[in-house]
Amino acid sequence: MNHPNMKKDQPVTLQTFKKGDKYHHKIVVEEAGYINDVIFRLGRETPGSYNGQQITVNYEEQGGALVGTVKYPAHNKVIHNTYEMDGQNLAKTSECEGVVHKRWYNKQQN
Repeated sequence: MNHPNMKKDQPVTLQTFKKGDKYHHKIVVEEAGYINDVIFRLGRETPGSYNGQQITVNYEEQGGALVGTVKYPAHNKVIHNTYEMDGQNLAKTSECEGVVHKRWYNKQQN
């Protein structure tokens, strides 16, 4: 994300849930006024947008993890993502052009 109002330690809320046969991957950064809800079906390449850019996503379940690709045609980039539980936290591992990063999300009680 490229948001001028966003601090390095800005809290990010990530919600991934299923509604009918569609999955929602909702990203919220309250202090930056950012909300993005990527909606997809497992095993199908689905168009969407992220930060103003057109993307396609294709996810499937593999061994309890959500695994897939996000394609950014305008930049000729493909990001490979894996979301899986790591204890009580959600771990996201992403790889693009040989660069790997990992991020953890803490579970909040509602």
